[in-house]
Amino acid sequence: MLNTFFSRAGDPLLRVIRNAAEESVRQKNSRLGSEHLLLGLAREPGTVASTALASMKIDAGSTQEQVDQYLRSNELAHQTPSLRSKYYSEAMLRHIFLAGAAHQPKPVLSDMAVQALLQAEAYSHYFGQEQIEPAHLLLGILDLPEAGATKVFEELSANLTFLRRQIMQLMARQMCPTVSVSKLRVAVIEGLKELASKHEASLSMVANLAEKSDSPLKHLPKRGAILHMVCVAHLGEFLYTQVTFQRYLLEETLALLNQRTGPLDKETSAAIISTGAQNIRAEVRAALEYLWSHEFRLIQQMFDDAEHDLIGSIIEDLWWAQSEEIALNQSFASALEDHRRTQLLSLQKRRIELTNRLTKLKDRLDETIRQCFLKRKIQ
Repeated sequence: MLNTFFSRAGDPLLRVIRNAAEESVRQKNSRLGSEHLLLGLAREPGTVASTALASMKIDAGSTQEQVDQYLRSNELAHQTPSLRSKYYSEAMLRHIFLAGAAHQPKPVLSDMAVQALLQAEAYSHYFGQEQIEPAHLLLGILDLPEAGATKVFEELSANLTFLRRQIMQLMARQMCPTVSVSKLRVAVIEGLKELASKHEASLSMVANLAEKSDSPLKHLPKRGAILHMVCVAHLGEFLYTQVTFQRYLLEETLALLNQRTGPLDKETSAAIISTGAQNIRAEVRAALEYLWSHEFRLIQQMFDDAEHDLIGSIIEDLWWAQSEEIALNQSFASALEDHRRTQLLSLQKRRIELTNRLTKLKDRLDETIRQCFLKRKIQ
C-alpha cells in the first residue's frame, strides 16, 4: 500500500522521511517512529507543516530535545517490528536511500509511523491534491493519540486543536491565489474513486497470487462493493475536511478582496458567506448524486430527499460553526495583542465549547453517512 504513497509523495515530504530515517540511524534505533517523523517535519523549512509548528514555538531544537528525552524514557524504540512494518519499510527504503548507501544501517517503520504515512495519503485525497505534502503527514500524525509524536506534543504543551486549525489556514492561504484548488465535488468523487482503485488493485494481486498457488479464493468483493466500503469508511472524513477547508479558502479570498478593492462592508461579507453555505450544501448533494448515478448503479435505491436534507443540514451547521470559529480566532488574536486578559478567558471558554460542538457535528456526519450507506446493499 505504501508503493502508491511514494509514487505520489512530493520532494519535501521525501526529505522529511529521509531526515527522520537518518535521525533514527544516528540514535541507533532499530525503528523509525512517529516522533522521528515529527522531527523531520520540524527540520524541513519553508513548508506549511514547519510554519504551523513554528507558530506554536515548536522548532527543530525543542523537538530534538523532547524526542531524545522520549526515546530515553520509553522502551518503544527497542520493540520488535511487526511483519506489516517490515513489509512497508522495504518500500520506504527503496525510495529514500540511495543505491550507494547499501551498507548503511536502515531502520524499520513502527506501526504508528505506517499509520501516519497511510493517513497522510488519505489527507491528500481529502484535499483533492495530487502530491502528498508534509502538511498531510502532520495532519496524519495528529490523528494518532497513541503515537510517540503525540507524547512529544504533550511535553511541548502543544494545543493540537489549534495546530490543526493553523495547518488548514496556512494551506488555504498558500492555495487561495492559485487556480489548482479542487472543488468539493471533484475532490470527493476523484478521491473516493482513487481509494477504491487502490484497494481493488490490492485484491487483484491477492487473487492472482491465489490462482498461481492453485488456491483460488471465493467471494472476493467486486469494485462496487469496494467503493461502498470506501464510502462508509472515508466519505464522512472527506466531507468534513472539505467543508472546513472550503470555508478557510473563502476567508482567504475575502482577505484578498479586502487588500485589492478595499474593505468590504459587513452586509456584503455576510451575504458572500451565506451564499457559500448554500453552494457547499448543493455541491455535497451533487457529489452524492454523481456517485449514485455513475459509480453505484448496482445499488437499488438512491438517497431520498429526506436523507439529502439531513446531510445538507449537517453540512450547513458545519459551515456556520467553522465561520464562528474563524471569527472567534480573530477576536482572540486581537485580545491577545491588546493584553485584554478578562476577554481572553471568555473567548477561550467559547473556543472550547465550539471545538466540542464541531466534534459532535463531525461524529453526527460520520454516523449519518454510515447509516445511509449500510442500509443499501450491492445487487
